[in-house]
Amino acid sequence: GLLAFLVATLWLISRFLDRRISAPVTDLATVAEAVASGDLSTLVTPSNENDEVGRLSRATAAMVDDLRRVVGALRDSARETTARAAEITSGSENMAAAAEQMASTSGELSRQSTEMADAVQRMAHDAVRLQGIADRLAAGAHDGVERNAALRALAKENRQRFDASAIALEHLAGDARASADAVRALA
Repeated sequence: GLLAFLVATLWLISRFLDRRISAPVTDLATVAEAVASGDLSTLVTPSNENDEVGRLSRATAAMVDDLRRVVGALRDSARETTARAAEITSGSENMAAAAEQMASTSGELSRQSTEMADAVQRMAHDAVRLQGIADRLAAGAHDGVERNAALRALAKENRQRFDASAIALEHLAGDARASADAVRALA
């Protein structure tokens, strides 16, 4: 009877440890591996427990959400940069066309002075537009640098969280080993 009681108790302790520690830690490891491979679509279900595993799951969920926001911001920035580059290319083509027109009209300066004034005016308009595009591109580049700095800070912070989580998991594993040793000693 005592042996049956001990076996049942050990089985209950094993189930408890599996449900409270092993299964959640396995789920978090799966999420961390998916994030490390670049998959940010993995859903993290944070625990409502106030133990180390619960805190780790909430921190991991927050980290994955922050990474999703950062990646989205980087994608938006890349799209803006591409659009600005297309505008600059268009402005350059417009300026090249205006320069060709100026070259052809310079030989007929006396006869086409009115046309030349129009071409110069178009060039000035294009130059103003190009200056505006260059200003927007410079602002976009500045924003990109700021986002990059924020991303670095976020990565450093997440690294510190992972390090703290690893230490907490090591302590938790030590406690689990001590519990297992105590159960073996009791057995």
